Amino acid sequence: MERPASAARRIAAPEFGAVATLDAVATHHPATGEVVLLATNRSVTESVVLDVGLRGFPSLRVVEALTLADPDHTWAASAGDDTSVVPRANDSAKVTGDRARAELPPVAWRSSGWARHEPSRPAPRGRAGRTTSRDPIG
Repeated sequence: MERPASAARRIAAPEFGAVATLDAVATHHPATGEVVLLATNRSVTESVVLDVGLRGFPSLRVVEALTLADPDHTWAASAGDDTSVVPRANDSAKVTGDRARAELPPVAWRSSGWARHEPSRPAPRGRAGRTTSRDPIG
């Protein structure tokens, strides 16, 4: 798998200087074949498209894709409103051939779980947050 976000546009961040608009990391669980991709869009005004090559990981399919975002990027949870911003399904996540793509709205965090499809055994369901491998793919 190629390193996610390698060609991301850079934006100025007052505390950190120039940073990539899109940042991502992927993990792979060798025993299950699962791949989990975590990504963030740091732009406060523009959506970004995550486009990742999956060379070496044939037959992956999207198991779960969640995005945490709100149109008001300054929103914060409070006692009166602790459920407005929760992870929601992101239907833009797709695997086509050897590429995975998804759109992230401004100031968004995203998690995608992809599983290798093997007709001889059932595919895992909803395990995006439970992959334990800490080895980045890149």
